[in-house]
Amino acid sequence: MLKGTTDSARPYVANLDRFIWSYQTIRTDYAKLELENYDAWSTDNNPANGGPLKTEAGKSGKQVANTFSGAWLAYKSINFGSAGVNQWSVEYAGNSTNTAADSSVELRLGGVNGELVGTLAAPPTAGSWGTYKTVSGELSKTLTGMQDLYLVFKGSTDSTFKYIGNFDNASFSLVAAEPDVLVEFENRTAWSDAKNAFNNNPLKTENNNGGKTVGNTFTGAWLTFDDIDFGTQGKNYVSFLYDAPTNRTPADITAEIRLGGKDGTVIATVNLPNTGGAWGSYKTAGAALSQKLTGKQSLYVSFKGSTTSSLLYVGNLDKMTFTKK
Repeated sequence: MLKGTTDSARPYVANLDRFIWSYQTIRTDYAKLELENYDAWSTDNNPANGGPLKTEAGKSGKQVANTFSGAWLAYKSINFGSAGVNQWSVEYAGNSTNTAADSSVELRLGGVNGELVGTLAAPPTAGSWGTYKTVSGELSKTLTGMQDLYLVFKGSTDSTFKYIGNFDNASFSLVAAEPDVLVEFENRTAWSDAKNAFNNNPLKTENNNGGKTVGNTFTGAWLTFDDIDFGTQGKNYVSFLYDAPTNRTPADITAEIRLGGKDGTVIATVNLPNTGGAWGSYKTAGAALSQKLTGKQSLYVSFKGSTTSSLLYVGNLDKMTFTKK
């Protein structure tokens, strides 16, 4: 069936000659992608020796060799399915006597200059050829469905350091995301023993929002949390669930998070704007961390705001949630 907006001046849809049916090979060998099984590769010559990319005997079969900065390999119509992949690895060998120290491999989608979704550093592996290592990393997003992959070699190659390395295989996998890390404020390790200057009372816990919260907060108040386990994948974003009404808290509240203690590195400053006109309106505010947290870490959280005798609190604090974005 042919359709088109025809009229008296344009009464036709088209002149049709033929249909051509073809078969597209779909690849599913991404669990271990032998790099010599490329669909296309760059035909430029290595500026240092005048030769193109080549395949040769490698670790357990063939490998891609005579690599140089800007050379590329293409693997087309790889079907990652609906679940997809979010991790990748490359196995290679590099000789420090003639391989660039800053060698790396980029993963791009759709073309040599396509979207960059991963970069793996691939420094020399030994002082001669034949020592293979595997480097791994996360993709910037989960790849699903059909994709054309381009591996692009990068590095400061020259007449002495001619190569990026010899490359055996790449692999792609899906690693399930670790759960978010929830930190209830009442479960602190320690907290300020100072008192609120406007009511002469210390920090306290109280029943709010279906559980416990930390109340009677004030400028300069702090809490510590030891041995929080951020897992192996890590977290890079934090959200605060809190209550800060306009009739009891100032508008310029901030929370500062330091790593390790009160003199540790500041890894986040979170603005905590007013949440409503009276107590009981809990909202979330968040910020990116300046570094990804992995393993067990201790945090120091302090609060600031222009408190007064009428706006004497910095809010009721429910919990922090650490996520990976």
